[in-house]
Amino acid sequence: MKEKYRRWGAIALKYLVAIAVVTWLTRSQQISPAVIRRVPPEVGAVAVLLVVAQMLLAGWRVQFLLSAHGITVGLWRCIVFNSIGIFYSVFLPGGFSGDLARAYYFWSAFPVASNAAMFGALFVDRLLGTIAMLLMGLIAGTLLMTQLGLQRYVMLSWLACALAGAAYLIVTRLHVWSDKSHNGAMGRLMRLLEKMDLRTYGLRRIVVGLAVSLVGHFCAVLTIFLFSDVVHSGLDLGRVVIVAPLGLLANALPLTPGGLGIGEKGFDLLYGMVGGREGGNSFLLSRIFLFCPGILGAAALGYKVMSAHSRRQTILALDQLESKTDMK
Repeated sequence: MKEKYRRWGAIALKYLVAIAVVTWLTRSQQISPAVIRRVPPEVGAVAVLLVVAQMLLAGWRVQFLLSAHGITVGLWRCIVFNSIGIFYSVFLPGGFSGDLARAYYFWSAFPVASNAAMFGALFVDRLLGTIAMLLMGLIAGTLLMTQLGLQRYVMLSWLACALAGAAYLIVTRLHVWSDKSHNGAMGRLMRLLEKMDLRTYGLRRIVVGLAVSLVGHFCAVLTIFLFSDVVHSGLDLGRVVIVAPLGLLANALPLTPGGLGIGEKGFDLLYGMVGGREGGNSFLLSRIFLFCPGILGAAALGYKVMSAHSRRQTILALDQLESKTDMK
């Protein structure tokens, strides 16, 4: 019981922090919810198409990676489970993150599948998305670093990514030098590391997955750029490509529900760093569209809850009928 209250208390605290941050940003005029009225209908329609394209690409990438382990999943189910993950991340912050929620529903739908294979494929899916996001930002930053005076920042970013990549390659390679046949904890860990190792999936599958990730991330960047143009941020597409990865990473910090307020402040600082303005409002508008798949996730969860309740009611009615029959 105490654990339950502690969990809900942590969620309530994050909502309070979000309210405080958003209130401060609004009062200091760093964001204004009224900017939604400045969005032309045609821009909103293009943003919806970009988000739908991103959903389709993300769903297909999960499907493609799971197929490497012989796990066949329909595209629609992948999209729905991804959306459930977004719903948990955005609206239900707490110990049960969006990635864990997504993994749970995949496991529930395919209980006979290997847990290591399922979790490994979902981890690689997330990893490819993150690599694509950072790679696009670093390449754009490298091309513009002299013009913007960001040489030291870009070089340090490349170095940090190289060190993180080296650490990943070393850790995931441990399974090659270990015995994965054991049933104990060490054996399970090595089997999991094998499924988390990009080299397990083959060059073709990784190249295709990374290409899909780059296109999907570019859809998100284009969405942010559209609304940057709406609020007259003064940034071209190249500069938005540079700052978007770091802004999205800041938004992913588990401080508030879905990074609300944190992402806006992060974009405001980053836009200012490259000579722009209105970064908070740019991301505030983008957020409405980028995280709307969470609505599909909420609807899917609601349907599952109602279906489970209906099944329980049916089982209860059958049990009662059977009891009456036995009495006769």
